[in-house]
Amino acid sequence: PEIIEFYTGIDGKRENAIKTLFKETKELTKIVNSKIGIPEEFNPFDDIIWNPTEESINLIREEISKKVQDSNLPSTIKDHHADMNYNSEAPYDQTINIFLNEFSVVSLLQSIKASSRALRNSNYISPDLKLQMFNSILMGWEQISKVIFWLSPALANKGRVSYDGFRLILGDGFTGTFIEKLKNIYLSNPLNVVNYLKDDISSNKIGAIFYKNLKNNDSRLQKHFITLFLIKERPVGWYKNVFNYMNLLHVNSFYLRDLYDTVSHEIKNGFFGHNEIKYLKDLLMILHAKIKYAHKGKIKEIPKNMLVNKKNELPIDKILASSKNEGYIK
Repeated sequence: PEIIEFYTGIDGKRENAIKTLFKETKELTKIVNSKIGIPEEFNPFDDIIWNPTEESINLIREEISKKVQDSNLPSTIKDHHADMNYNSEAPYDQTINIFLNEFSVVSLLQSIKASSRALRNSNYISPDLKLQMFNSILMGWEQISKVIFWLSPALANKGRVSYDGFRLILGDGFTGTFIEKLKNIYLSNPLNVVNYLKDDISSNKIGAIFYKNLKNNDSRLQKHFITLFLIKERPVGWYKNVFNYMNLLHVNSFYLRDLYDTVSHEIKNGFFGHNEIKYLKDLLMILHAKIKYAHKGKIKEIPKNMLVNKKNELPIDKILASSKNEGYIK
């Protein structure tokens, strides 16, 4: 990645590098997916509601476990999914090393990082090529998210997995039973992916390609990655795009809950430029208004077509009125 960053940073129009990296990243994403052998359309976040119960997390775990058992993943990883109390005496780290290396996960990570740095430097390549490159990077992010899902039970049991620059370690907040830890690992997955990979692509001028993709992308998970990135990095134009997207989300969805938690965390712990703290606080108005005007009590399932839908959108005057009358949710 460092060599690619230097090469593309020379003049900002190295289309040959972008074309090569685009092809490589796209191909490696397919290779990892094919080697693992789990259908591409996997996305458990659609089925997670605002405050998931232990029962619902167990159902998701069981669904993931079934997919894992039918996959090409190593037997030790399959055993972790099948048995919550699994504690093998086998050399576990060696199994993870074999998986991350032989299943091309580490190669994909390096390709994503190189592609991201190249795209960040390439200000003068064609817009279509920029969009193709960015699409392949997002597909790579989604594949890494899936890899973390396959490793989640091992994380809940062992507390860490690592190999050759790819390292996942549970923080102090991951306590409790296996299911409680697994729940928090699941819920923190998208933000961990964004935090791990965002710095390679982040720049103050990168926003335009994110906004275009947010509008036209069909993947809800990739849209969520984009929105998390915008909240964390805040390039020029970020607020309007995040506000509009959050307003389209179902009030009970995981996606809105995760964005709300991320905004709240940024308000408490982030570093702010001019007016950014005001914009972050303004985003909380959306949730406040949705709970007041759109909340319909507890639900067990959200129709897929309603997770992100124009019908969820509230008029701006209602959002502003709700905030003015009752203040922000703390």
